[in-house]
Amino acid sequence: MSSKTVSQSTTDLNHLATTASTLRRLVCDNEVKIGAVDEFTYSSFRTQWVSNRDAYFGVVDNSDTSASKLAGTINYYLSTLGDVKDADTEGEMIEELSALGIKLSGLNFDQSADISALKSSFQDIAEKLSAAFEERDAAVRTDLEAAQAEVSALKQQLDEYVMQPSVAMRIHSDIDALDRINAQIRKADEEEADKATSAAKGTVGGLLSRKKDPKADETLSAAEKAKQAKDKKAQETADAKAGLQQTAGKVIAGLFAGKDAATARRREIQEKLTVAEAKLQRATAAMREAKGINIDAILQAEKSIEKTLDKLEEQLQLNDEVAKYLAAFEAVQADPSPENQRALANMHKKTALMSAQWRQVATLLSDVYAKKQK
Repeated sequence: MSSKTVSQSTTDLNHLATTASTLRRLVCDNEVKIGAVDEFTYSSFRTQWVSNRDAYFGVVDNSDTSASKLAGTINYYLSTLGDVKDADTEGEMIEELSALGIKLSGLNFDQSADISALKSSFQDIAEKLSAAFEERDAAVRTDLEAAQAEVSALKQQLDEYVMQPSVAMRIHSDIDALDRINAQIRKADEEEADKATSAAKGTVGGLLSRKKDPKADETLSAAEKAKQAKDKKAQETADAKAGLQQTAGKVIAGLFAGKDAATARRREIQEKLTVAEAKLQRATAAMREAKGINIDAILQAEKSIEKTLDKLEEQLQLNDEVAKYLAAFEAVQADPSPENQRALANMHKKTALMSAQWRQVATLLSDVYAKKQK
């Protein structure tokens, strides 16, 4: 780690810890909101979101482990600096620093690949989620408008059918026809009664005034003919009356049939209206559900997650510092020239000056960063 990085380590580590904590909050808090979008759009974005959440927790766990190991490595590195001025320990220092370099290279503090994969996955969710929400929102608005129009039209149709003039005119016409037929039947009854009375009087009068004379047989024959004529007329009247009654029955049947048809039609319209009102209720509920989802806030949170993931790609690089120190020791061992001796002495001095900051870095790694990011 360069001297500049070491001097900035406190600020950088605190920023990293805060960034990790912010990311955890964004990922967890928005999971429920993603679930709400799933319910509205009939999608399964929450499954991918949860997978990303778990992957992020894996990054955190690996980062925690690496931070703890790095803290221990730094402390070990500092412990080796006490005897660096002793020439007999130069070979040991080279060996120690070489081993330290290998150990550092094995740490998985750089998780850029995992973080980049998370960024891509979150971006994919955001794009697909936005498109799905817009499509579903448009469909709901269309359904709502259609349901409102259908309900309005059926209500108007029902009101108009109840007051439909043609239905009322047909019923009134049937009633008038029935009244005329009933009047004709009453007239036929009256005529039949009058004829019966007249026939009875004629028969009695004829019997009382009948005389025994040669023309008696002829009178009787005439009376019988008259009776037959009257009987025929009476039968014709009765037949006419029966015909009128049959016609009246048909009129009445037609009248009731018209009423039944009107009732059936009203029932049909009412049933359609009930179905349309149910559609309207569902569309209204869906629209209310859509208004309860702040899709812009969710997408903004996703952008914040992307930016936070970018920050997580920052990392500590102790490797550079160890490599420089190792090179200085190897140079002195290979050629103990005054120049190489001065270079190693400068490294000793620089390391001594930075040792306090290195210890602070180790403390931050083990006691602050690993805890604050969770």
